[in-house]
Amino acid sequence: GITYWKDSKNNKGYIFMISGNKLYKIDIQNGKLDKNFNEKGFVMGGRSKTAPAVYKGNIWIVTITDPTLIRGFDLRTGKHKSTISLANLDIRGAICWGGTALDPELGFMYLNMGNPKTALYGGNRPGENFGSNSVIAVNLNTSKLEWVFQETKHDLWDFDIPSPPILTNIKIDNQIFSVVISVTKVGNTIILDRNSGKPI
Repeated sequence: GITYWKDSKNNKGYIFMISGNKLYKIDIQNGKLDKNFNEKGFVMGGRSKTAPAVYKGNIWIVTITDPTLIRGFDLRTGKHKSTISLANLDIRGAICWGGTALDPELGFMYLNMGNPKTALYGGNRPGENFGSNSVIAVNLNTSKLEWVFQETKHDLWDFDIPSPPILTNIKIDNQIFSVVISVTKVGNTIILDRNSGKPI
């Protein structure tokens, strides 16, 4: 995916996109790389299957490496600012390819995680395989894992979550809930409180 950002300093619009291991910054006026971004117009960010996200002066990407990394780069200069390793948060083996969403008010990045590896044989990965086949929330401000909702424990059926998370508000009995919604291969529509990860 691609992400649009308008720079308030020069009133110009830019597109951020990932190809291979590179995160490109493109001037939409002329289609050329912005050479102010790391002096080349791109940074080596890592392979990713999801669109970058803008938050607090940085462009954030989620890699499909093992372990999954959430990496932040300065929007204007391309300087590397932060790396959050999901392995350090006890989530190993599963990658995020289904999609991400960002809540700019909370500073939470929501990731729909894939299945554990190896996918169809579980003999070498005992236990629940924490964080796989899950919706997870990572706080970009603190680099901490806020919560995990795991749909399928110790997956043997390729039931990873393939769709991007959707952020919206729903009204139930005159009460408004800020939620993240994920549609799954199992056939569920998961609706979770954005703050706590608890099902609504």
